[in-house]
Amino acid sequence: MDNFITYEYEWLKELTAELPTNHEKIAALRFEQKKINQLPLKLNCCYNTNMPSLKEQINGWTDDEIKFLENVQLPEKVAD
Repeated sequence: MDNFITYEYEWLKELTAELPTNHEKIAALRFEQKKINQLPLKLNCCYNTNMPSLKEQINGWTDDEIKFLENVQLPEKVAD
């Protein structure tokens, strides 16, 4: 499970790294979040009963990242 969370985290970082504006990064994160939320669930199946579901963990990280990008003014990348 930890490898899956790490993979998703790295994928989302990579996805947004090359985008020039926070607005584009937020849009990309929201689109990925939408895709994750639309994945079907297996009933009565979990990786660890002591942890939130994988969707909840990924959504939590994504929500935090979106909130950060909405509230901070980072220098925008300049195209070559």
